[in-house]
Amino acid sequence: MESNNMAVELLPDNAKHAQFRIMPRYKVKAEGDVVQIDDQVVLESVKSPGQYLHVSRQHLPSSSVYNQNFELNLSVRQSGFTVYRKYKPSPDDESKVKVGDLIRFYHKEMEAYLVAEGLFDDELVEDVHLRMRPIDQNNPKTMFPSSSAVTYWQIELQDGPIAGGVLKWQQQCRIIHMCTRKYLTIDEKDQVTLTSNYLDPRTVFRLHAVIRDSDDIPFESYARIEHVVSGNWLHALSDDYKKKSESDTARGDDNSMGGLKYSTAQLRKVRRSTTERLC
Repeated sequence: MESNNMAVELLPDNAKHAQFRIMPRYKVKAEGDVVQIDDQVVLESVKSPGQYLHVSRQHLPSSSVYNQNFELNLSVRQSGFTVYRKYKPSPDDESKVKVGDLIRFYHKEMEAYLVAEGLFDDELVEDVHLRMRPIDQNNPKTMFPSSSAVTYWQIELQDGPIAGGVLKWQQQCRIIHMCTRKYLTIDEKDQVTLTSNYLDPRTVFRLHAVIRDSDDIPFESYARIEHVVSGNWLHALSDDYKKKSESDTARGDDNSMGGLKYSTAQLRKVRRSTTERLC
């Protein structure tokens, strides 16, 4: 956007032009001082001294997948960054669910994963549903957890993505679907779905323990998922979930590439329930 500045991108490998010096933004601190939480810093390029990471003041255009966001570039002008502590690691926390972790929600009784389908820069392909993956002794692959990208979710605290730490039982949080980058919600029609509006209070949930040994949430725990605004719970149905793509294919050409199935797994619906359900 700003032609006078240099573009910034991510590199897979370390290089001199991918290195930055942490410098104090104000003269109350000097080079060599200890960097502390809440300090204001600027990031100076090692390869190009006098050039700093800079945030543009204009939004990216609507043609960009990052529209309504600001461009990050390299400029002679400085932009200050505040140092926040996301999380203080501890060896005792390795087996606990932490904010920002990638997790899967597995319904034990139905042997199914909570999923959705789509990409972050496109419309939702398939809404929230359960994809069954029953264990088959004759198929060793089913003995291991699913590695499909559509099964992964991420936890974000209600306060926003900056806060971190170990997630606690009944702590208010948001649940993000990784592929679509959309938030799990129960909308005005009481449908379990996804939304891009992270400020919507309907995106706030709480995890409740079935068996509670501590305030922290260990991995592979049995939990119930409560929707905070409505006070309802996520509940798995035995009803089949009908895929949108199959409905579109039925109206079109079954011989097209769109008619090919990459999975034959049985799908089930998810809805809200006024009573606590194991999820």
